[in-house]
Amino acid sequence: MKAALHEVMYAETREQAREATQRFAIEYGAKYPKAVTTLEKDATCCSRSSTSPPSTLDMAQARWRRLDGAHLLPLVRAGIVFVDDVQQEGQRAKTRRKAA
Repeated sequence: MKAALHEVMYAETREQAREATQRFAIEYGAKYPKAVTTLEKDATCCSRSSTSPPSTLDMAQARWRRLDGAHLLPLVRAGIVFVDDVQQEGQRAKTRRKAA
């Protein structure tokens, strides 16, 4: 059963995942009807989505780098300029001064 579920989870395409789900339903449907129902429900839910799970994970991973910058906070406070998470050499942030 575990190997059959892995075929569904790690399928490279949606079509392969659907085929693995059908094989799982045929082989284990009588013994695990709730599991088959859940797999079929998830398959219909995901087939309507325009983004596939790998692209969603790629988008999240791209944003993780932006959030992982606590060690850069002292540099930002010191006036160092960053563009796309890369420190710009020789540039300092322009500070605004109040008009007297």
